[in-house]
Amino acid sequence: MDSHRQPRLSPSTIVFAVLPLWLFRFLGLLTGLFLLAFALERRHVAWRNLSVCFPKEPRATRLWWLTVNFVCFGCTLFDRFWLWHAPLSTLDKRIRFVGDVSSLQGAQPRVVFAPHFMGLDVGGLWLTQRVRRRWTLSYSRQRKLWLERWMKKGRMRFGAALAPSHQGVRPLLKCLRSGGLLHFSPDMDLGRQQSLFVPFFGVQAATVTALPRLSAMGQAPVMTLLTRVTWGGYTVRLLPVWENYPTGDERQDVAEMNTRLETYIREMPAQYYWPHRRFKTRPEGQASIY
Repeated sequence: MDSHRQPRLSPSTIVFAVLPLWLFRFLGLLTGLFLLAFALERRHVAWRNLSVCFPKEPRATRLWWLTVNFVCFGCTLFDRFWLWHAPLSTLDKRIRFVGDVSSLQGAQPRVVFAPHFMGLDVGGLWLTQRVRRRWTLSYSRQRKLWLERWMKKGRMRFGAALAPSHQGVRPLLKCLRSGGLLHFSPDMDLGRQQSLFVPFFGVQAATVTALPRLSAMGQAPVMTLLTRVTWGGYTVRLLPVWENYPTGDERQDVAEMNTRLETYIREMPAQYYWPHRRFKTRPEGQASIY
């Protein structure tokens, strides 16, 4: 199959194709600043997360990261229009790839660990278009039906299958055992069930054990996919296979995932999805961080 084959263009696609990126960035800037001012609960959660994870950083630095975080979020909201509707030539101009995509070719299954950075959707869509194999993308369903339909259609643009998180690991494991590629983002607090408390920036955080379990059961090496928002678009970076992972020690493997994630976050601390209540679930007897 030709990975560069152009889909049929709708009238909305033509409109999105001619709009300049600076306009999307300007709208994203305004939206991000609006949310920063009025989305008080989200702002509080993001600020608490930054304060807990970076207690030694100056307050001014954390405030700057908080501001950039909301602006990046606003940009990604509008960027989904051209990401999911514009022709491939537009995507090629705005998405820069770094890494060895050939490592995803062949027939061996892979788990692509894609942490919740603001550009998460961009990296996943780019790979499903460039690597024409069976892809499964894990995702969380939206509450509003119209938004759920739009996001599903966009994420499936290049033929990927979607696996809602409420279905558990069964469809994910099925993908791997059939020789597929799994785009997986297990770095959220999903409660106590099937989670272990391991350090995340020095704080005990409920962390799901699905990554090492899926890698072991599906005999699928793990790779990391990172996406950074830039003023010129996005940079998508695919990192090499994790060596000697998983080890078979579940606690050690989950802690290794968080340690690697910390390293990635330190590279671009303003772009991680801090509005999520990452420390919502606390060990018995500990007070809420929020």
